[in-house]
Amino acid sequence: HNAFNKIKNYSIDDLKLSWNPTHDDIKGKLELIFDLYQIDQYSKGLNRLNSKSITYYAVILSKWMHGNSLSEIIAGAISYYKSNRRELYFSNGVRELFDSGNPTHITKLVNDTIKDIELKVGYQLQNYISHYCQLLSLIFESNPGANWSQFIEFGSNDPVVWQLQFMGFSRHCAVFLKNNFPRHLKIDSGNSQLNISNREGIKSKVKQSQLYWLEIQALL
Repeated sequence: HNAFNKIKNYSIDDLKLSWNPTHDDIKGKLELIFDLYQIDQYSKGLNRLNSKSITYYAVILSKWMHGNSLSEIIAGAISYYKSNRRELYFSNGVRELFDSGNPTHITKLVNDTIKDIELKVGYQLQNYISHYCQLLSLIFESNPGANWSQFIEFGSNDPVVWQLQFMGFSRHCAVFLKNNFPRHLKIDSGNSQLNISNREGIKSKVKQSQLYWLEIQALL
């Protein structure tokens, strides 16, 4: 209710979500959503969301929504923690400045990043963003902008990757196909369905030793 009243004070250009958001776009919209929903006040528990971590959430969210692999997202988190001199919080209450040369710190950050993707980005933030998108659709019926909740759900802002996942492909395999065979994967502007050309050619080009070979042979 509070968010609905507050949102009316902004213009559509301030509120709309971009189809191809930059890190700064995501950071700015997260700051807006944290303010609209008073997340610092209402988010509770050990894994609660915190506005002080918005820049970090934007790093994770940007990479996830643009189809980056888990290893690329983890590398981004390590770089962020290192360059921003962030602390790690251990379960025994100890806080330590992140040291990329410390294997224990790397393991801790990898585990934390995976949990953040699944819980903070993939569940908590997605719920807020989903509600925000519903509000925009309600208020600005004609053109509310992109639905970032869908981007989070599919781990991509690319409709080709979504359609491949509808066919049963994993996120990673869908991104692999889009990156390697873009000219054979086209969305029909009329019915928004995915048209795949030269399926046998794609299958023949993926070597049996490659990670996604079995998935592609079975589903394509």
